Amino acid sequence: MKPIRLELKNFLPYQVPDPLRFDGIHLACLTGSNGAGKSSVLDAITWVLWGVARSKRDDELIHQGQTEMHVQFDFEQDDVLYRVIRRRSKKGKTGSTELTLLAMNGEQWNLISEPSIRQTEKKIVDILHLSYDTFIHSAFLQQGRADAFTTRTPAERKAILGEILGLEQWQKYEAAAKERYNVLEREVDLNRREIESIEAELAKRPSLEADKALAEASVREAEAALALAQQRLDVVRDAPEALRRAQTDRKDRVDRELDLKRQQDEAEQEMARWAGEIDACQQIVGQRADIEGGYESLQSAREADRSLRDKLDALTDIDRQRADLNGQLTAARARLDSEITRLERSIDDQQAVIDADPSAELESVQAELSALHEAEARREDMQREETLIREEIADRKARLDTLELDGGKLRKRRDTLAETDDANCPTCGQPLTPEHRAEMVGQLDGELVAHRAEWVEAKARAAELDDRLKRHGRELKKLTATLAGMAKLQERAGHLSASAEAVAQAASRQAEDAQQLDALIAQRDTGDYGHDVREALAALDAEATALGYDKGAHDATRRTLDDYRQYERLKVRLESALEQLPKFEQSRANAEARRDRLATNIAALAAEIEQIDIQLAGLEERAREYAEREAERRIQDNVRIQATGRLAKIEQQLDTLDSRLERRAYLDEKLAADQHEMGLYAELRTAFGRNGVPAMIIESAIPELEELANDLLRRMTEGRMALRLITQKDKVTGGVIETLDIEIADELGTRSYETFSGGEAFRINFALRVALSKLLARRAGAQLRTLFIDEGFGTQDESGRARLVEAINAIQHEFDLILVITHIDDLRDSFPVHIVVDKTPTGSRISIR
Repeated sequence: MKPIRLELKNFLPYQVPDPLRFDGIHLACLTGSNGAGKSSVLDAITWVLWGVARSKRDDELIHQGQTEMHVQFDFEQDDVLYRVIRRRSKKGKTGSTELTLLAMNGEQWNLISEPSIRQTEKKIVDILHLSYDTFIHSAFLQQGRADAFTTRTPAERKAILGEILGLEQWQKYEAAAKERYNVLEREVDLNRREIESIEAELAKRPSLEADKALAEASVREAEAALALAQQRLDVVRDAPEALRRAQTDRKDRVDRELDLKRQQDEAEQEMARWAGEIDACQQIVGQRADIEGGYESLQSAREADRSLRDKLDALTDIDRQRADLNGQLTAARARLDSEITRLERSIDDQQAVIDADPSAELESVQAELSALHEAEARREDMQREETLIREEIADRKARLDTLELDGGKLRKRRDTLAETDDANCPTCGQPLTPEHRAEMVGQLDGELVAHRAEWVEAKARAAELDDRLKRHGRELKKLTATLAGMAKLQERAGHLSASAEAVAQAASRQAEDAQQLDALIAQRDTGDYGHDVREALAALDAEATALGYDKGAHDATRRTLDDYRQYERLKVRLESALEQLPKFEQSRANAEARRDRLATNIAALAAEIEQIDIQLAGLEERAREYAEREAERRIQDNVRIQATGRLAKIEQQLDTLDSRLERRAYLDEKLAADQHEMGLYAELRTAFGRNGVPAMIIESAIPELEELANDLLRRMTEGRMALRLITQKDKVTGGVIETLDIEIADELGTRSYETFSGGEAFRINFALRVALSKLLARRAGAQLRTLFIDEGFGTQDESGRARLVEAINAIQHEFDLILVITHIDDLRDSFPVHIVVDKTPTGSRISIR
């Protein structure tokens, strides 16, 4: 993991400092006064990556007086640029945390976060190949925790070393072996219990064999009894069918007898109906002379009525024409009245328009519109000016970005030139003397000052333009508010102009309407209208008189028609009776003959039914005997079925025992195979366990770790001290135990690490921690490229500090970045780059020098 850029907001003592860029920095010290926030920089890195800092609660990391914070960290891993953003807010009942992970793809950032924070944190660990615990025990010498590895128990030291060596994979192997062993153990236990169950079932075979013999004898006895019952039943088998046929024959004859009696009743009813019809016909025929005379009188009255109705129809037509003509005359008068009313209303309406003359208001509105047009022209001028200001602001901001980028490049060239010890220029490759280097550094410092001055000028101009833009915005807002009512005022002016024109038109129309009104009133009052209609009415009156229609004579004729109208119906009945009387008499004779035939057939059926009743008495006795023997046969058949079922059940149990015997043979083979496999997985579980292969790997890594640590320790102590790691020691009760003890050899002899303190203990801690970092980079696949040192110099004297700096310089080529945190002023010049933290009233600030 190689840091690239760190951005903070409201994190511990920082509010909104400038981002800290690590590119171009190889070895640097992070310095500042106590409490300024030096260690907080590394807290920010551990918090954004793993969600862990020195504070136990995230809310304690938020800058005092603020409610939210965020840290953004860019780093490079495996040639890929990543960005992690972690945010924390106190808002809400429990607050909220967000974690975002992005990866650079070409020219853009791609979101690669997982659905949850926990899953995203795991992904970050997978990318880094580094957990928080491994980081603080190797790459990060955290303030107050330089001895985090050495002060752990031997077992904990061994666990940390195992994680650095990637031994967690062997834990997975061990867990998998344990899981498979447990599965096999459960299967073996289940199979043993099943074998015991099968043994108990097989013990029942002799008893089942005896039960089978008894069941077979019962089946044979039941089958013999059933055969005898079947023979007795066969003797009377036809009895039920014979009884059924006789009962069916009797029912058929009874049904037929009932049907014939019904037909006999219908024939007698038909005879009575025809007799009634004959009586009715004879009564009508007896009134023949009276009916024919009345019918002739009816015809004479109808002829007189037709003549009078023709005259009435003609008179009705004349009355209808007279009504139409009267209606036309009334309509002509109504049209005159309507037109007179319309003209009077029109004259009144035009007078109302003339009375509402809008000339004065129109002049006032036109004056207001003139003033608003001037304001609109002013707004358009200001909008064009605003556009020009915005364009200049954009140009200024682009220039600021260019100046910042160029300044960074100049600063990097200046720092590279000042820090290099090479005899050639790092940028152009030409020979470089110390005087020339100093001259070039001074020249670059001058360019940086010029860039800074231009940047300040551009920043001030941008601020001036922003202020000017705000003033324009306020004035434009006022003009827009002033012009808000312009559209309504224009609309009002249009309405007033139209009203003025309408007044002139109304005066002209009013004079024309008054002249027309006087002429129409004179025509109405003299009756000077409808002349053709009046002449037509006089002609119709003369035609009505000529018809000579007598309403009294017509009413008398209608009464005569009402009196004789019944004879028309009686005439029809008389003619029908004369025609139907012979037919009715023949139909009555036919019905009487049918009644007599039906009586004969009914007597014959009664005799047949009596004969069948005699036969039924004997057949019913045989049917009862058949039912008794059938019941006996069913009983015997049930006995046979039960006996057969008992036998089948016993045979099925014996078949099951045969299959269980085969199952036992299979289980015996599987039990032996599973027990053999359990033995193999027990050996694998031991091999994959802590004291197996992982212990061998740690044992093989110990010499490399000792060599790396002693190399540093000898440099820092001028060869006075060396350490040795002990991985096994004897038990008091015999045997050995796995451990990871630290022994130190110096001029006084070999002692345990726990007997050292102060500067000596720190040098041991530092040597081991750097050795762990280098071992991690070489063997754990973590590609550790950065080392953070956050303490230790205060415990060393001047000579010890010099040796520590010398040791750091000696290992710097193995890391991309080494960052040392110190507050000791005389150590600053030992490092080429200073990252300075200054405490200000608005929060701490970070600068690179």
